[in-house]
Amino acid sequence: MSQTDLMRAAEKGDLVEVRRYIDQAGEKGEDGQTALMYAAEKGNFECAELLIEKEAGMQDSNGWTAMQCAAYSNCPQFIPSLLASEAKMRNNDTWTALMWAAYRGYTDCARLLLCEAGMQSTERWEDFPAGVTALMIAAWRNHESVVDILKPYEQGLKDSKEHTACWYAQNSGSRDGTRVRTLLQNEGTLRSPAPDGIIGSLINAAIAGDISMAREYFAEAGQRDASGQTALMKTARYGHAGVARLLREHEAGLYDNSNQTALDLALDNGYYEVALLLECEHNGETDITMLMISAGAGSLDDVNRHLSEAGLRDHDGWSALMYAAEAGYSDCVLPLLERETGLQASGEQYGYPAGTSALILAASNGHTACTELLVDHESGLVDGNGKTALIYAAASGYTDVVRLLCSREACLRDNSGWTALMHAAYTGEIGCVRLLLNEIDVLNERNETALDIAESVDPKSPCFKRCVRCARILREHLEMRDARTSKHITGVISGVHNVRGSLAKTFTDDEVQDAERDIALVIETLENLKRKAEQRERDGFFQEVAALRKRLETVEAANRELTARLEAKDKEIRAIMRLPHPITSSEGYTLDDLEKLRESLTISLQTATVALAVIQTNSCIVCMGAQKNVLLHPCRHLCVCETCAASMRGQHCPLCRSVIENTERIFLL
Repeated sequence: MSQTDLMRAAEKGDLVEVRRYIDQAGEKGEDGQTALMYAAEKGNFECAELLIEKEAGMQDSNGWTAMQCAAYSNCPQFIPSLLASEAKMRNNDTWTALMWAAYRGYTDCARLLLCEAGMQSTERWEDFPAGVTALMIAAWRNHESVVDILKPYEQGLKDSKEHTACWYAQNSGSRDGTRVRTLLQNEGTLRSPAPDGIIGSLINAAIAGDISMAREYFAEAGQRDASGQTALMKTARYGHAGVARLLREHEAGLYDNSNQTALDLALDNGYYEVALLLECEHNGETDITMLMISAGAGSLDDVNRHLSEAGLRDHDGWSALMYAAEAGYSDCVLPLLERETGLQASGEQYGYPAGTSALILAASNGHTACTELLVDHESGLVDGNGKTALIYAAASGYTDVVRLLCSREACLRDNSGWTALMHAAYTGEIGCVRLLLNEIDVLNERNETALDIAESVDPKSPCFKRCVRCARILREHLEMRDARTSKHITGVISGVHNVRGSLAKTFTDDEVQDAERDIALVIETLENLKRKAEQRERDGFFQEVAALRKRLETVEAANRELTARLEAKDKEIRAIMRLPHPITSSEGYTLDDLEKLRESLTISLQTATVALAVIQTNSCIVCMGAQKNVLLHPCRHLCVCETCAASMRGQHCPLCRSVIENTERIFLL
């Protein structure tokens, strides 16, 4: 099974669509992935919250869990909700979520996964032998902060080659691994037991979004980790508004080792609600205005309060309207329309290229209401890659947005010459392909159509089956259109012939002769066009026949295989019916069943006894197989077959022991 609608919604972070398709929860994709795994990979926590109850604990075909996906993607906010169902689970390579966090160097994930400390792999994976620990992996990959966290729990453990974490640090080949080597230089063997769950601390509470734990360890406010981040910075980074509200008065305005504040981290990761809570940090030093923060957080009252800042832009050229459109707050878009439409980003930000507009942001995130407000003001604008809002919406499968934009931006191409239809065909967006068929003849820079692109998608792609369906839709549309073309040309030719027949009644001979020449040329041209159209129709028909023949061959092969299996099964059943297995237990039989069984077996036994007696009476007493048909002399006993008798002359008769002098072949009726 390819991606379901629920999986696609979870991957995009579309909460409305996740709710719509929630009945698909529990289904698996082609490689066994679940919607929860897609949400975990992309960090879409609100979508994941709706899926955890139904899909936690499931594994894909490679043994990966949603928690492992979260650890690999640095999304620690997922871990607390998944620990109860997925802690200590391994994938097919026998690695745990903690091992993947160590491999990637994600300290915050490692903090929450210490309950898996001490576990060792049992299989080799790439350069890592069996028996590796998360500490060994972190040492080899030179992740200093992870090594520092794991050392108390895993120091002294050895892999299948008797190597410790210290050996991995010394042999990793990392040029800047001095600190890790120093940490493990005197690696001990005394280890702390792994905790049962998440260790209580203010920073862990901030990462996990646990308000109760944050209150319990509030005395730790102001403490920093190795990167200089406080608990407020952590909770801003992962979007936990409740913990941020608790800590903002005590840790606001502080900077980490990268010179970022909690406000910077909230904005960089798109958590505008948290950013609005942290407005106390805003002192004019940043180019992010309060209007931008309010628009991104969806606070209409604050937007109206700070409207005097309209028109200002941040360091990458984003306006408040862009922040509102990206987040999907149409009520905040409305008061900014007259003040900020038409502005485009000057640099790359949050994964969006330079040239991004508010309409592009709304369309690429599937925000229909925002798109409807912006379409009259910004349709036709392209970003630095030449992409329009329609292209982004089509590639992501937002059909409602495509309907709003297709009449205004159809046939526009990006820097590679791709249209919205091509992008939709490439990503398998069937609904969008149906809406964009008017772009079917457009060629890109490689002289490819949307049909060519749909047919060239890698079979290993998760959207391959949907792309095949898109290709079928495009091919059928072309065939129907071509069929209509030939019929239309035939009608035109007929009309021209009618005109020719009326000429003599209306014009003089000279005029008729001139008109005849012109009409003959028109008819010849139309006939050529008709032949070409019919040829295209035939080509399409032959292609369809070839495809059907290929499908028929596949079905016939499957039918032959099934027939062979059925025949073998039939022989097996017949053998069982001829020689039924002995009954060794009366369990499951009723008294009536046993009575009928006894009658049946009695009849069968009588039949077998009589048949056996007949066979024995007529069979050779030597080989017991062939019919006896030789008379022995002089005793005249009839007891052996022709084959056995051939070697018995001069021997003793099996019955009377007299010497056999001669044999006589007889024929029995």
